[in-house]
Amino acid sequence: MQNSRIFRAVTPMEDGCFQVEMESGSMVCFDMHRWQQSVRFGLLSNQDVFRSVATDGYRLIFYRDGNEVLEITAATFMDLAGHLTKLMTVIRRETIFLRQPLSCQRV
Repeated sequence: MQNSRIFRAVTPMEDGCFQVEMESGSMVCFDMHRWQQSVRFGLLSNQDVFRSVATDGYRLIFYRDGNEVLEITAATFMDLAGHLTKLMTVIRRETIFLRQPLSCQRV
């Protein structure tokens, strides 16, 4: 059985946020500011690394000098989202209003 892609696109935004378009059509504005202080995601405090985000459909991938330096798998992404209950409200709202512009707010 072939695994289905999870992520369609990812766009870095201001202030440590990125917008993730899921294959389901849902749009999520994810605030990584809180996690940038951690050892695991500290590289994201470098704006060049943060803005390099791309996806292969299964992971969010970050680069420095053309080399992959960090990845966030779909499972990790959902786990991080699970820690932020307010984010889950945003996910549900954006699922309903898919065509509405997103604004990234700290949660």
